[in-house]
Amino acid sequence: MTTSFIWTVENLDCLEVAPGTNLPNCVYDIHWTCKATIDQINPITNRPYTQTAYGTQRITYEPTELYISYENLTQEQVLNWLFEVLNNTETTKSGIEEALTAAIQNQIAPPIIKPALPW
Repeated sequence: MTTSFIWTVENLDCLEVAPGTNLPNCVYDIHWTCKATIDQINPITNRPYTQTAYGTQRITYEPTELYISYENLTQEQVLNWLFEVLNNTETTKSGIEEALTAAIQNQIAPPIIKPALPW
């Protein structure tokens, strides 16, 4: 089974001006989703198994970094910022992906069962 992941930036919160600078619309919070899809079909829905995580990550602009104006940002650039910050926290990118994969595996083979009462 193969699992694919689609990371998406859903929204950005910005500071009107970055502290200590005159740089406008400085990204402050990244709102993101990660959707995992496994290439096994769910017999009930007749679609692949999926699981999605949503999060918000605060980032800090460092004046030593290259400033990219808001209108020139790309999703790829913002995701790179997100992954850089995530990988320096307890909640890493790979940790999120592993958790989503585990959640899908639990859909396929639930670890908790409800057997009939023994009487």
